[in-house]
Amino acid sequence: MGAAEPGTLEHFLNERYFVHADRSASLWTTQIHHAPIDFERARVLELRDDVLHELGLPEREGHPVVTYARRVETEVFLPRIHMAA
Repeated sequence: MGAAEPGTLEHFLNERYFVHADRSASLWTTQIHHAPIDFERARVLELRDDVLHELGLPEREGHPVVTYARRVETEVFLPRIHMAA
């Protein structure tokens, strides 16, 4: 499969360069860096999808998007902390 093409659903779902975490009264933003991920196709053997129903959301339609990467070398930088107003 190779690297996800910009503008595709696979790129949107997998190519992340920031991580955000809600920590009490602040938001932590951490930048990460990695080369484009070399994805391989994968398939779902079994799916138990109870979370959407439990949250009162509509059932998922269609097949899930599934990809796999053997290894991703990643640099993680110190977080920036944004205090709530």
